This record gives sequence, C-alpha cells and structure tokens, in this order.
Amino acid sequence: FGRVWAAHKMVLTDFPASPSSRNALASLGAHCRRELDAARTYAREAVAADPKSAGYRETLAEVYFRRGERADAVKLMEVLSAEYPRSRLYRRQLARYRTADPASPLPETEGD
Repeated sequence: FGRVWAAHKMVLTDFPASPSSRNALASLGAHCRRELDAARTYAREAVAADPKSAGYRETLAEVYFRRGERADAVKLMEVLSAEYPRSRLYRRQLARYRTADPASPLPETEGD
C-alpha cells in the first residue's frame, strides 16, 4: 500500500490541479481501508473540481461508507442511483450502504 500511495502522491505533486489524481488516491484509500481521513479530503476535492463526475461522487460515497459515515454514503448514492436508474452497480451499492458492514467487499460489477 505504502509504495502505491506514495507513487500516487508523486503524481499529484507533479499535477497539483488534477482531480483524477485526487480521485485515485481516494479510491486507493477506500478500497484498502487505509488513510481514510486523507481519502475523504482527496475525494471531496475531486468532486469540488468536477461536481458532475459520477465516478468522483461514487468514490466519495465509498470513502464515506468505509469511514462509517453511512448517512452521507446513502445520500450520495441515492442521488447517483436517481441520475443513473439503469445502473445495477449503483443499486447494489445503495443496498450495501444501507445495511452492510463498512468492511464488506465491493459488489460484482460484471455486466454494468
């Protein structure tokens, strides 16, 4: 984790205005359940830079969920599910955020 985290931070140093670099750090932190405070900051910055990006908002929702901020995760995923009603992934994520343990695995994405 440490080497990959450091490599992503180097990219952010080289491209400080990059929301995708911030999103990559946030996603790494969320999926590894590490550096969650920093991941939330990076995810919020990515969303602030590009508020319409579904991917950035999805990452922020996952960070919220992993941090145990269930209400924030559910609220954000409800918005995404409404915007993308055909997304099975968003529906599964919404159900997961409502009931699952924050350490639960990501849902399968095949077919989405």
